[in-house]
Amino acid sequence: MQDEVLNSFMQDLINKNIDEEELANQIDLFSKFIGYTNSDYKYNGTYLKQFVDDFLQFIRKLKMRKDKYRAIWNALKSTGKNFELTIDRMFYARYPLQVDEEEYYYIAVNEDFLQQKEIEIRIKYKSVGNEYIFCKAYSEWGDKEENAIKNIRKEFEKFVDTKENQE
Repeated sequence: MQDEVLNSFMQDLINKNIDEEELANQIDLFSKFIGYTNSDYKYNGTYLKQFVDDFLQFIRKLKMRKDKYRAIWNALKSTGKNFELTIDRMFYARYPLQVDEEEYYYIAVNEDFLQQKEIEIRIKYKSVGNEYIFCKAYSEWGDKEENAIKNIRKEFEKFVDTKENQE
């Protein structure tokens, strides 16, 4: 089931431009405000400020990955096969789409996967009452991104052919 709040949060992180210096200043002010005015807040005014760099790094890495996620999704859906795709345990898509379903959405915040150079692909392929799982981590990116995406598609098609021939 889709978490609308989470997906909206992730889309906002990707699509909105954040002035990094202004954010740090605003969080510093807000932190101090909460510390001085809310007796239930158990931290001092510097507590939230220590997470600004982690937050900004997360946004940068998420923005770098979003295009890869979408390119992988587009390559796989062009196979015409029925599948569910999860990338880095965060990005989810299914083909064919259900009525009124978004093309893809985020299902988790997974900072650990964004820190890695590899991208984890998990595909649940559905065929004639059976489901099969294809799961692999890919690390060939950089200048070879287009080749890596073609390789993912080719390996998925080979996986599908193997499973269909077993039935």
